[in-house]
Amino acid sequence: MPLHLAYNAGRIASYTLAGAIAGALGGMVLYYDVLPLQPALYVLANLMLILLGLYLAGWSSLVTRLEAAGRRHLAAAMLAGSLLLGFALGMGRVAQGAHFVSHDLWSALICWLVVLALYELLLRRASLPKAD
Repeated sequence: MPLHLAYNAGRIASYTLAGAIAGALGGMVLYYDVLPLQPALYVLANLMLILLGLYLAGWSSLVTRLEAAGRRHLAAAMLAGSLLLGFALGMGRVAQGAHFVSHDLWSALICWLVVLALYELLLRRASLPKAD
């Protein structure tokens, strides 16, 4: 059950992020007055819908191959991005005078321990074989 929750939470988060990126790109198209790109983006969106339909019908494995190619690099990219963002935000608060560096380090340690505990409880133990 915990794996299902983690899986579906990841799906919802990724769909939300994809929608936000698409909305931001659409807003940029209108803001920067590059409306000639609109037909190309329209065609790209329709191709993605067709690919998704073929994947769900079981007639194409292109989506599966794209997912496998992206999965290899996703974990490292997310780790690097989260560390960089956490460092930048922490140093921003230090520059504002709202934190000491030790506060940021302790916060990072607490966050890592919470994530490690959640991983242990939800993912690792669920994937271990059950002893009879």
